[in-house]
Amino acid sequence: MAISSLALDPANPAALSRRCPPGSGGARTWRPLGASSLCISHGLEWPRRAAARVMASAASLSAVEEIGQGDAVDRIASLSQVASVLGTQWGDEGKGKLVDVLAKNFDVVARCQGGANAGHTIYNAEGKKFALHLVPSGILNEETLCVIGNGVVVHLPGLFQEIDGLESNGISCKGRILVSDRAHLLFDFHQVVDGLREAELANSFIGTTKRGIGPCYSSKVIRNGVRVCDLKHMDTFAQKLDTLLRDAASRFEGFKYSVDMFNEEVERYKRFAERLEPFIADTVHVMNESILQKKKILVEGGQATMLDIDFGTYPFVTSSNPSAGGICTGLGIAPRCLGDIIGVVKAYTTRVGSGPFPTEILGKDGDLLRVTGMEFGTTTGRPRRCGWLDIVALKYCCQLNGFSSLNLTKLDVLSELSEIKLGVSYMQNDGEKVEYEVLPGWQSDISSIRNYNDLPKSAQRYVERIEELVETPAEPSRDRSPPSRIPRRTPTIPNPRPCGGTLKRGCLAILWPRLLWRPPLPPARTMKGLFKSKPRTPSDVVRQARDLLVYVDLNWNSRDAKRQEKMAELCKNIRELKFILYGNSESEPIAEACAQLTQEFFRENTLRLLIICLPKLNLEARKDATQVVANLQRQQVHSRLIASEYLEANKDLLDLLISGYEDMDIALHYGAMLRECIRHQSIARYVLESDHMKKFFDFIQLPNFDIASDAYATFKELMTRHKSTVAEYLSKNYEWFFTEFNSRLLSSPNYITRRQAIKLLGDMLLDRSNSAVMVRYVSSKDNLIILMNLLRESSKNIQIEAFHVFKLFVANQNKPLEIISILTTNKKKLLRLLEDFKLDKEDEQFEGDKAQVIREIEALN
Repeated sequence: MAISSLALDPANPAALSRRCPPGSGGARTWRPLGASSLCISHGLEWPRRAAARVMASAASLSAVEEIGQGDAVDRIASLSQVASVLGTQWGDEGKGKLVDVLAKNFDVVARCQGGANAGHTIYNAEGKKFALHLVPSGILNEETLCVIGNGVVVHLPGLFQEIDGLESNGISCKGRILVSDRAHLLFDFHQVVDGLREAELANSFIGTTKRGIGPCYSSKVIRNGVRVCDLKHMDTFAQKLDTLLRDAASRFEGFKYSVDMFNEEVERYKRFAERLEPFIADTVHVMNESILQKKKILVEGGQATMLDIDFGTYPFVTSSNPSAGGICTGLGIAPRCLGDIIGVVKAYTTRVGSGPFPTEILGKDGDLLRVTGMEFGTTTGRPRRCGWLDIVALKYCCQLNGFSSLNLTKLDVLSELSEIKLGVSYMQNDGEKVEYEVLPGWQSDISSIRNYNDLPKSAQRYVERIEELVETPAEPSRDRSPPSRIPRRTPTIPNPRPCGGTLKRGCLAILWPRLLWRPPLPPARTMKGLFKSKPRTPSDVVRQARDLLVYVDLNWNSRDAKRQEKMAELCKNIRELKFILYGNSESEPIAEACAQLTQEFFRENTLRLLIICLPKLNLEARKDATQVVANLQRQQVHSRLIASEYLEANKDLLDLLISGYEDMDIALHYGAMLRECIRHQSIARYVLESDHMKKFFDFIQLPNFDIASDAYATFKELMTRHKSTVAEYLSKNYEWFFTEFNSRLLSSPNYITRRQAIKLLGDMLLDRSNSAVMVRYVSSKDNLIILMNLLRESSKNIQIEAFHVFKLFVANQNKPLEIISILTTNKKKLLRLLEDFKLDKEDEQFEGDKAQVIREIEALN
């Protein structure tokens, strides 16, 4: 539906009409927009935050200071499990500020579309400004997990620059940012192509940010794009990148493609792959698991609805869907999961780049608004075009997205104007002519006002007139009671947190929430509540957990309410076991309680039941159970490790845990338990001598990156923890073990597998316990050839680890003749390679080892 065809009749704000050109048969009337409910809420306040953040900024929503309790607390707490914040204009409305404020109430904050063309400015408690482009705005909240979804296009240099900037300011990103393995990679050449495309369009240019977003999405749509998951397979990555670059070179004459450029980019992305490795995840699985586990999710939209590729002012739009539909496709969650959608709208309108802007203010008045509101792009720094609030476009966006709330920002920027206009309809016969409704200005500073009733009457009238024109009924969407039963409310204005002690223009914001439901009545008092139950001992908690595990195991196929109740009780019990073993924020664990719990836990088959029932638990309970099992492996009772004795008598449980790597849902939990169990030497020996060892070579190369990494961690633990046991095992199983190790791991096509394998090989051979194995290994011609190939790898990390093993071949004073022959034949190449081989940082030990290796090779005849 074209925006230019919509009009709002100011005489009848209850109807949205579509005016047709002469001869088309007259006007068509559209129904009122009941779905975009918007109402004034009384006492809208934000709860006190542990670390108050300064949100004051010219870009958008005010910083919101601690203002006590009230309806706002209830409102924020009652936001649906999956809530979203979207822009309602052409971007720059202040979405990032609102996301940062709301993030403390959510477990996950996710980006679903766009790329580094989105710019969100937020401030921390010290007033430090952060301009984010890819990292979700919830990153300043240390409890929040930030997800970059599959619908986002990711420019890795830019992402790493943001992460470095955050971490240099004390904001930890490790384990707090996940990047979808399905997200497409945006390369530097995409940005070059973006500029060439704009130049090609000449006077019809779009006015993009030239961040390469459009060309990257084009690569995605024509199916020759490169995704994050391709970084795990550098052998095929180069071929895909080559296809992309050749395609760009054939399309644009100004794009120069060379072999050197290609090789440089491949090398660069090998380094990026190493760094990105811990951030990569199957975010579709993460999001849906979070929904199943009732975690609260906040979706942060980039850009805004009027830039939507399908619904915006095409062709002057972005290349993704910043409207509500993009949430599902960009994160891989079902539409039925979506709840509250908050639309952020500026008290006036701005736009960056080319394209229609019906209510634009040109000349000095537009400049005044731009300077007062500090309207300059976060991403590009370009001055934004400014204009009056466009009611027609706003209502159109409400219709498309079904907003449950609107957040009006930067009201105080209008304070100096004597009159303020609202664009209420487009006159189609007149081209760009807009029909305005003129309201008086208030011409006084309102930035320090915190109560809606203290606003000048003209400011209140402006706010209320927007509400009337956007037609938001006050009845709740989920409560079908008559509107008259829900009182009209008056908003309290959020209090800006001044940056550096001074207020900034552009801080004032009013949140208009729709009342989704009434607060529930307090529960009635009963006699039962007057009596306290007898406190449970740790043994009681274990026994009850065991009984519940038995019940769940026997009644798993039942779907009655009792089973659900027992399951919830079981999860609570497991959490209580964890608190006894680990303590909590209020108290440390008590040794006597831990000993009592451990004795009872291993007295009967509680561990067996817990492992068997683990797949039936929810994600949080699985995590708690894994931590409980891990802790119990370390608990001593009367100087005895009871866990070791129990596992010695129940070794079949190890078989069950190892087979867990074949089940994607429980692999990581069983893997973590297994690593803790093999802390016991007798258990590690059992696993080493079992047929399962051969399976680890398969598990390490599984396509699921997280599971493969976990399997490698377990394999490494087995091969390095108990040195005498490992030495004995390798001596007995030398031939088959190193045949598998060399062919399947060291020669793997997967770069990460090779890097992990060569490092582990060095750890094993350099251990004194394995000296006999080391001598045997470095006396093999085939092994030397493999190591020399790894020395020539383009990855510096692999080269370094390969060098530490290669030096053992050279240092061997009893080299076989075939080893000497190979080293002598390749003498010049090896010396040249070693001379050029340098670390990024000076390392005296490395330089000394390298000098010794060079001397040994030079002495060969």
